[in-house]
Amino acid sequence: MLSNPVNAKEKFPHDMFKYPLIRGYTMAFIDNVARTKMAGGVARQRRRFTSVPTTVQASFTLVDDMYEFFRAWYVHKINYGADYFLMNLKIGKDCKEQIVRFTKPYTSNLISDRHFDVNVTLEILKIHVIDEDDLITCSSADEAYIDAVNKLKKLVFEDWGKKYYA
Repeated sequence: MLSNPVNAKEKFPHDMFKYPLIRGYTMAFIDNVARTKMAGGVARQRRRFTSVPTTVQASFTLVDDMYEFFRAWYVHKINYGADYFLMNLKIGKDCKEQIVRFTKPYTSNLISDRHFDVNVTLEILKIHVIDEDDLITCSSADEAYIDAVNKLKKLVFEDWGKKYYA
């Protein structure tokens, strides 16, 4: 279940706009490390905060009617982009609902007689990260997978190769 500390209620209308285009979909993580140079020796580093904001740049191609609806939704439902809202975003292997808000006004370009490219920059309030137990499970599974692949390579390229190409 998604924790919602800002009580975001409005949902992005995916039924109208679908999902962002893959082209231009970029995630950027805010630097979470404070680094202090020392008079001598190596620099010291520390984590600055526990929840690291993440920004996402995304694009949508909308026909003119959908563009009008998007503009109205932006103004009336999320207060010109100032309010948080819920939006499904692809992060890792899954597309999950995230709490987001605009970091700056959207931009749009007319790309044909009836089509607009809408570009947005969103801030994700708190991005989901798998917990440490799941990380250990994934690492163990990855090690077993890598071991199996290496054994298969050895079998194909060394054992069978010697037999058939010797």
